[in-house]
Amino acid sequence: IFMSRWSVSDIATAILMERFYKNLFDRHCPRHGALREAQLYLRGVTVDEIRDEWLSDEMIPSLSGGAAETEQYLAELAQQAEDARPFSHPRHWGGFICQGDPSLLPAPHGVLE
Repeated sequence: IFMSRWSVSDIATAILMERFYKNLFDRHCPRHGALREAQLYLRGVTVDEIRDEWLSDEMIPSLSGGAAETEQYLAELAQQAEDARPFSHPRHWGGFICQGDPSLLPAPHGVLE
């Protein structure tokens, strides 16, 4: 089970989850290691590192889902200094936990290439 113990912003969750799944499927990390690396990544990521993928003029309306308050938050986030680390506080990454088997995911069976 992968869950958050408290409410986390959608943008922080999206970035963390994308990194978590890359760690699982592309880097073949164990589940607990995939989460830990994703948390450390989110903690240290700079605005410059996420600006093109997450904070572009095209992406902000899509991520906001039409919510003006969210769109404003994302636009303000995009305007922060390049070296700003907007998710460094544990409230953005510390609430995520992985319970259950922490090992590698089993290899898929019968997958056609």
